[in-house]
Amino acid sequence: MKRNSWMDLTPLLDIFLILLFAVLINQTVGQRQLEGAYASELDELRSENTQLTLELEAVMDQVSAVGLNAGDERVKYDFLVEKVLVLDVELRSIRNQIFIDHRPTGLYLVDQPERRDLQISAIRQALDEELQRFSGEVPMCLVTLKADTSTYRYAYLMALEAIKEWTGENPLPKTYFIQLN
Repeated sequence: MKRNSWMDLTPLLDIFLILLFAVLINQTVGQRQLEGAYASELDELRSENTQLTLELEAVMDQVSAVGLNAGDERVKYDFLVEKVLVLDVELRSIRNQIFIDHRPTGLYLVDQPERRDLQISAIRQALDEELQRFSGEVPMCLVTLKADTSTYRYAYLMALEAIKEWTGENPLPKTYFIQLN
């Protein structure tokens, strides 16, 4: 009787194996269809990219054909120089000396809490004096702060605070602070 029960399960096992192979074949066909769809989309994107590159090259050729004269660029630069005042504030050496527009000032920042406010007001006064040196109306002022590697952090932070206060209270229509390290 055991022999007959084994033989009865064999056709059922054959059906399961046939179904398993059918599912595997179906998955393989579906995967190939997806790969084909991705390949066609990739080809479309490459052709679109090539077309955009050619259009960009054509525009660049037109711009270079028209060209910009060196005189035009000089006029734009002169306009910016006339309209914008740049004040470069630098801290140099271990003595923390302040330079404004590459000219030394008599200001040396020291780490004494009781003199902090006095030093900040001295920096602001030096910036006011530098601004008064320029005649005419300046619509925009950029202030930069740089420090070399030998200056102390307390001096840098003190100069930073003074410049931020000065740019906030400056009478110019627009004053901006740019921090350079």
